[in-house]
Amino acid sequence: MGFRRLAHPALPLLFMVSCLGHLTEAQPPGAVTSFKISGRIQSRYAVTHVTSQMKNPSSAAAELKFKMQLPKTAFISSFIMEIEGKNYTSTVKEKEAAKRTYTSAKKRGKSTGLVEERERHDPPALREISTNVAAAGHVIFYLTYEELLRRGKEGYLYSVYIRPGHVIPAVEVDVEVIDQEALTNAPVTLTTTVKTDSPAAVRREDPGPGRVRLRYAYEIPPGRDTLNGIFSFKYDVARRPDGGELQQKGKYFVHYFSPDGLPKMAAHTVFVLDISSSMLGEKIVQLKKAMEAILRDMKPEDSFELLTFSTAVDTIGFYQGTEDQIEMAVEKIRGLRTTGSTNLNAAYIHAINKLNQLDRKNTARQMVFLTDGQATVGITRSQSIRANVRNENVRRHPIYGLSFGVGADLKLLQEVSADNRGFARHIDESTDSEKQLIGFYQEIATPLMADVEVVYPEHEVDLESVVKQGTNHYYSGGEVVIAGVLAEGATHVEALVKGAGIAGPITFRVDRLHVAPATLLEEDNFIARLWAYLAVQDLLSKASVEENGDRVARLKAEALDIALRFHFVTKLTSLVVVRPEDDEPEEEEDEEHVAEDRPIDQAVGRLRADFDRGSTRPVSRYSSRANRIVHGSRGPTGSSQFVDNDPHFVVHVEGLQLPLCFDLHASDGDSINLIQDPVSGIKVSGQVSAARHNPSMTYFTQLFLNLGRVNVTITPHYVTFDCLNADGTQTVRSVSDVTGQGRKKGRENKSKGGGGGRRHRRRQTRSAENSSSAEACRRITSWEDFEGIKFDDVILTRDGRKKFHIVLGDGETHFVVVRSKNKRKQYFLGFYVKESGVLSNDTDGVIGQFIFKEVISVSETILTTSPKGDLQNVVRLSVHRHTPTKRLHLSETSGIMAKRRSSLSKKQVQCIHIRNSGRGILNGSPRDYVLPCLSC
Repeated sequence: MGFRRLAHPALPLLFMVSCLGHLTEAQPPGAVTSFKISGRIQSRYAVTHVTSQMKNPSSAAAELKFKMQLPKTAFISSFIMEIEGKNYTSTVKEKEAAKRTYTSAKKRGKSTGLVEERERHDPPALREISTNVAAAGHVIFYLTYEELLRRGKEGYLYSVYIRPGHVIPAVEVDVEVIDQEALTNAPVTLTTTVKTDSPAAVRREDPGPGRVRLRYAYEIPPGRDTLNGIFSFKYDVARRPDGGELQQKGKYFVHYFSPDGLPKMAAHTVFVLDISSSMLGEKIVQLKKAMEAILRDMKPEDSFELLTFSTAVDTIGFYQGTEDQIEMAVEKIRGLRTTGSTNLNAAYIHAINKLNQLDRKNTARQMVFLTDGQATVGITRSQSIRANVRNENVRRHPIYGLSFGVGADLKLLQEVSADNRGFARHIDESTDSEKQLIGFYQEIATPLMADVEVVYPEHEVDLESVVKQGTNHYYSGGEVVIAGVLAEGATHVEALVKGAGIAGPITFRVDRLHVAPATLLEEDNFIARLWAYLAVQDLLSKASVEENGDRVARLKAEALDIALRFHFVTKLTSLVVVRPEDDEPEEEEDEEHVAEDRPIDQAVGRLRADFDRGSTRPVSRYSSRANRIVHGSRGPTGSSQFVDNDPHFVVHVEGLQLPLCFDLHASDGDSINLIQDPVSGIKVSGQVSAARHNPSMTYFTQLFLNLGRVNVTITPHYVTFDCLNADGTQTVRSVSDVTGQGRKKGRENKSKGGGGGRRHRRRQTRSAENSSSAEACRRITSWEDFEGIKFDDVILTRDGRKKFHIVLGDGETHFVVVRSKNKRKQYFLGFYVKESGVLSNDTDGVIGQFIFKEVISVSETILTTSPKGDLQNVVRLSVHRHTPTKRLHLSETSGIMAKRRSSLSKKQVQCIHIRNSGRGILNGSPRDYVLPCLSC
């Protein structure tokens, strides 16, 4: 397909290259030799790749800086530096962990970079990363960021900031738009401040009705310095008067709702305007100008009410959108004078009462609240104001907030708007405030549907996964975007959209369905990434307005988990890059494959257990007791009991010299019962996640441990502790911190066979009992930040970067969690049982049942040929187990000789592999160990 000129009748687009000026300021070291931008916008989800090649022309090594300005709502997802032919790939870490890595590398004089997110209401953030480059050397920077384009009055706007901060010879932009619907828009225009630009600089290819490719190339004219501008274009998609378009890829879906052809509803808006003394000067002038422009744009069917507030609240009047009524209202606005203090609570309550008093059907009611300050009179506590508004606004009229200036209580406005189905914006005084105010109101000036509700069947959609972008009123030029995850076993989604229009209730059925199979890797599924993008934003937004501290922690923990999973730089995560030869290498875990046919939709994991023969508990690596390897004894402790890698279970049992190993199949997201003891109350369960490179494989990525009075949840990135009852009281008597020195001495003492480990630990603790119960008993921390903590006789400590110890009592029970990652940089957890003296004879679970189970060999090892022609050693086994009624049950099975690798001991462990998901040695069916939830 050849290239055509920009003017193309089949697909008009609005295209702009704006503000392409030239920098004249002093340039930093280095020169850009190539600057390219490529973008792919698939169903409105844009992924942009920036490639900047630089050279160091000097005769000495120099620090070169990469600079890039990003859209406000974009998440960085990848950054790579290529120096002398080697790629240095960044990682996304929890914010404090990334900062420590960066600081440590910097102190050691290493080449490193850190990218953090700035506040969303700040101007588009300028990202800057530096690296040392040898004399005459080259470096290539690769940056990727992602965003969901939001629909506006003229469609979807895609912008790229071309502000590299260096002299560049040319810029190349290549953007491809792919959509299920046909692309449409207004006639193409090209505006620029650079006279040499022309539409001919943009070339375009049109492969089909839902696709377009734009290429823009600009060379710096002789005598000019560099570019400083924005490449942007707008497009829209064909819309219909229906329930929207639903796209599904694998188990993820996105639903776009923006029906065409709906008549405008009448709107009634209560404007609540701050005229306190702090508004004196340019603020009140700009407010008057903006309100005059807004009112003159009112339609005859609209109505509005003007309220002003300072120390008290006053009603200016109720008006229709007719020409004469608007003129009367404008005169009132022009006569406003600033005075008094700021009574936010009274203003909110008065405005809600006004909305409630309106007796008009099929009218979209809404409030616009503008202030530049904080409450200084009346009820001044922010949370009291928020609660009062929430309790008063029982009809949930949308409340839109506008903060004006640096002194405004933006957080309160955001909280109130979030509670009441609206949103809040910040007006930047440094730019055109009047234009911002007018632009804000235009978004909500033309309601087409009120009280929009999207209904998904519970058996088709995991309702807890659903996230939405958009308001509860549907406005002209807007769009409601909903994304989510299918329910377990569901294959498709059906939806209904309900609301109120100009003639009354409306119901739409969603008939436009586009279904595609899942990608091999979740991170390659653009709908999964779109869902993650919205989910992180939604969780962080909820956390920012949540009052309950525990709820905030849970919301942030969930957002952190998703951000790390999809490699997004957010408020909770940062991107750090350190030249690999300068940083300590991460250990990579080899994936193992079992010689067993398994369905593609099943997953496996590894769990290993070592027990000491003649005792009722596993042997510790630090125990001085000898391990006898004879027939009828438990096997050696070359590895500890754990769950790790692609979970293969390896357990030592009474009666065998070698451990048993088997695969317990599970699906992505399943929770598995590992240990459950009704007597001691100890319970351990694990949740598996599919491997990125192979969905048929899984790893344990989350563990839940109920240790009696303390609950612990562990992921590869953070640890959560909980020792509070539902009423907020502590379940433990004492909480204290454990120092690193105490941990080390305790382990050394135990390894020598001494009995004073507990005494050492006590001497090395730092009391934390004076801290608040909520802080001490319910906390979330990253692996890197955690040192150690003691809840009564439960001690939790970290050993290096990869091991987490849980010890109960004087060491009678000892668990270890190991953090690893595979060659594809996917983190996972291993769970090891070192001691299990507290566990009772009634213990169940995939691991727990083997503590008191006996298995003996009933035949010699027989050399046979497998169905694939491979030689294998087979042994017949007899399993002795007690039923719940204490009756002895006997069964027989067979196994083959195999090997599994222990991440803890880093050794291969020989074992007897039981086929068919461990049937014959497990109590019941393998599916009996799948739990409805991780903590169930």
